[in-house]
Amino acid sequence: LRFAGGVEVRAHRFVVAGVSDGHFFSAAMRWPRNGVCQASVVMPDGLSREALLAAMKLRYGSRDLDVERILEARHYSGILDWPDVVRRLEQCLESMLADVSTDADSLLAVVSHAEDSAGVPPHLRAAALAAAVRQWSKVAEAASAAEGALPTQRQAELGALSRIRNREGHVCGSLEEYLHAAADDLLEWERSLGPSAPAAVRSKVERAWVHWRELLFEYGHIFGTATAEEWRARGAERRERM
Repeated sequence: LRFAGGVEVRAHRFVVAGVSDGHFFSAAMRWPRNGVCQASVVMPDGLSREALLAAMKLRYGSRDLDVERILEARHYSGILDWPDVVRRLEQCLESMLADVSTDADSLLAVVSHAEDSAGVPPHLRAAALAAAVRQWSKVAEAASAAEGALPTQRQAELGALSRIRNREGHVCGSLEEYLHAAADDLLEWERSLGPSAPAAVRSKVERAWVHWRELLFEYGHIFGTATAEEWRARGAERRERM
C-alpha cells in the first residue's frame, strides 16, 4: 500500500480486499498496468500512514485501538470500503462521547467533526450533540482555547441547548427546533385547560411562556432579531385566537 512520497505498508491482499467488501482494493488490483496486474495500491490523498495502520489492525482482527487517529481512520475506512472497521471505530467514538472522563480536547475534536462532516451518520451525530450539551462546560473551555474548532454562533447555541437540557431534560438539535416544539406544546397545554383550571396551573403555564420568550430573545441575539420577532408575534396571535 503506497503513500505519496514512496512510503509503503505491506499487507495481505485477501485481507484488505476481502470477499464482500474492500472494493477500493479489489478494483485497484484488477486494473492492469502495462499488461500486468498491480502488486501495489496507491492510498487516497490525505490518508496518513498512522491512520491506515490503526485501521488495518482492526481489519486484521486486533482488539487494540489507537484513538489518536480515530477520526481520520473512520473517515478513510469508509472510502476503503471496510464497513467492519467503520462500525468498530464508530462504537469506540460513541463510548468516548458517553464517558464523562473523556478529556476535553478529544471531546471537542469529535463534536466539531460531527458538526462539520457531512459523512457522519445520524446516530453518531446525535451522540456527539448529546455529549456536547451534557458536558458543555468542558467543551466550551476547550473551544475557547482552540480558535475555529466550533463557530462562535454554534457555541452560543449549544450553550443555550445545554441549559435547556439541564432544565427540562430534552436534547434538541437546534434552538429553532426547540422553540417550535415548545410553542406547540404550550399552546396545546393552554388549550386543554378548562375555565375551572386552578390559578396555580395557569401561573405555571405563564412561567413556561416567559421561559420560552427568554430563549426566543437569546435566539434573536444569536441569529438576528427579525425572525425572532416574527415568531414572537405569531405566538402571541395564536394565543389570542384560542
